[in-house]
Amino acid sequence: MFMILRIFTLILVSSLLASCDFLDDSFGYRGPIEITIKTSDGSKPNFPFVVTSGYAESCGHGGCGIEFGYNHVKTGFAGDAIRFPREHLDLLRPNAYASITFIVMHPNYKQVVLSQGYAPSKADDPIKVDIVVTPFETFMAQWSDIAVKAKLDMAQAVPDSDDYDKLEIQYRNRRFELGRSIVSHIQIIKRDYLVQFEGVLKQKIIEKYRPIFKQWYFSVPETDCWSSVKCQRQIQKPNRIMEYNGL
Repeated sequence: MFMILRIFTLILVSSLLASCDFLDDSFGYRGPIEITIKTSDGSKPNFPFVVTSGYAESCGHGGCGIEFGYNHVKTGFAGDAIRFPREHLDLLRPNAYASITFIVMHPNYKQVVLSQGYAPSKADDPIKVDIVVTPFETFMAQWSDIAVKAKLDMAQAVPDSDDYDKLEIQYRNRRFELGRSIVSHIQIIKRDYLVQFEGVLKQKIIEKYRPIFKQWYFSVPETDCWSSVKCQRQIQKPNRIMEYNGL
C-alpha cells in the first residue's frame, strides 16, 4: 500500500512540474508575432513599411485593462516577415486574450489598423499574421466612384423625396470623407512614418512623395472642408480656407 501511495505521489509531482514548465514557457506571454505585409495589387514598393504595435486587454474574458503595453515600432518590406518580440504582458488575468493592435503605414498605401485577440503562446511557435494593404490611389478611386454613383442615382430620383435626400447625404458624406482621408493620410506620414527614418533615406521618401501628395490634395476640393454639412457650399467659394501642409 505504501509503495502504491509513493508511486502515485511521484506521478502527481511529475505532472505538477510538467505543468509548471508549460506555465513558465507560455503563461502570460505573447509572441513572437510575425507580420507579413501583402499588397492588394502585388506591388513591392522600394521604401519600407512602418508597423507599430500596442495592446489593451480584451473585455469579456479577463476584464478590461486600462494599461497599454507591447509598444514596438518595426520597419520592413512587403513580403518579408516583420518579427515582433516575445513579451510578458501585465494583464488583469495572465491567461486572458490580449487585444494587440498593429498599425501599418506607408506613403503609397492606405493605413491599416488590425486589432485581434491573442492567447498565451509558446516561444517556439511564432504567431503568423498577414496584413493586406491597398494603394492609396485605389482607395481614392473607390471612394470617388461611390460618390459618383450616388450623384447619378440622384438624377433618377424625384427631387426633395426621401430617396433623393438620402442619396444627396451619401454623396456629400463620401466626398467629405475622401477629402478628410487625404488630409489625414498626409499628416500620418509626416507625424508617424517619416520620424522613423533619417538622413538620405528620409530625404528620398520626401522627394518622391511631396509632389504626389500635393497632387492628391488639390485634385479633391473637399480637402478644404471641416464640415460635411457645409462642405459643398464651401468648395464653391473662389479661395481655399485651409493652407496646404504637405511634406
